[in-house]
Amino acid sequence: MEPSTTNPITTLMKEHRLIERMLELINKQVKKMEDTKELDTTFIDLFVDFFEQFTERSHEAKEENILFVELEKKELKPEHHELIKKLMHEHDLAREHVGKLVDAEKRYMTGELGALQEVCDILKALTKFYPPHIDKEDNHFYVPVMDYFSEEEIMAMTKDFEEFNQTEVYQKYDALMGELEKTYG
Repeated sequence: MEPSTTNPITTLMKEHRLIERMLELINKQVKKMEDTKELDTTFIDLFVDFFEQFTERSHEAKEENILFVELEKKELKPEHHELIKKLMHEHDLAREHVGKLVDAEKRYMTGELGALQEVCDILKALTKFYPPHIDKEDNHFYVPVMDYFSEEEIMAMTKDFEEFNQTEVYQKYDALMGELEKTYG
């Protein structure tokens, strides 16, 4: 099934494009921080907010609390069931990376200068982690799993996404990304 405007996967894919924009900024900021040997705590704090509020509590929450829950009600092919487990594990890994990032930033702020390289390494790991994760979801998961659902179920899920998503969340972070791109891009 191809994505359409009445399909929840178009929302998830649109959100992936916003995450990819953040990844581009991260790459630029890592280079700058490594060149200047200074941690840009404002950028790190904005990234952590983006990750926690947009990526985790909006995007991944729709996947985990709506799409995956609805899929678990279906008789899935083994490969789709395994892919859900892998995607959940990857979400957990990303959260762990961000937790380590916050910890390293705190240590840097207390004078542990070696934490700067740790911050940069974690950010680099995230920029390497997300593209294959996004590709897996966009090109190998979302479209095929929609075949498990009837048109009515897809419409109901789309409604659930809209109610959950609070369009303002996307709009807020899309606007923030525009500001970040002006400031840091």
